[in-house]
Amino acid sequence: MMKKLIQIFAIMSIVLMVQSCDPNTNKPEPERVYSSISGTITDAETGDPIPNAKITTHPYTDGSDDVICVPPAPHYTDSLGRYEITVNLGKRYISASVSHYEDTYYYDDIQSVIVDIVDATPVEMNFRFKKEYFQ
Repeated sequence: MMKKLIQIFAIMSIVLMVQSCDPNTNKPEPERVYSSISGTITDAETGDPIPNAKITTHPYTDGSDDVICVPPAPHYTDSLGRYEITVNLGKRYISASVSHYEDTYYYDDIQSVIVDIVDATPVEMNFRFKKEYFQ
């Protein structure tokens, strides 16, 4: 029995020594850093909020990368025209769109910007859409 315990102890010691020699073994995984993009979507003339406007965001690429971009899940503004999205760091392509029709006017527009998220500081991005009136 004692011989078996010594063998187990010897094997465990060797494993620990090998692990301590590997420089990658004890490195902690880098902490992921996130930020948020938030803002309001409003009517350009009246300043009224536009509820249910669609916001999408995905990583920006200049075309030199072989990146396959999965279509992003859309986010929508609340009843006060506000939105907030949690994002990874890096350049982000942000698109806001409104397709809304009333009796006398409509919104049917898309606005897009590129934002470089460099740290965890929240970014505010507001959009204003102009009404188009029916003739």
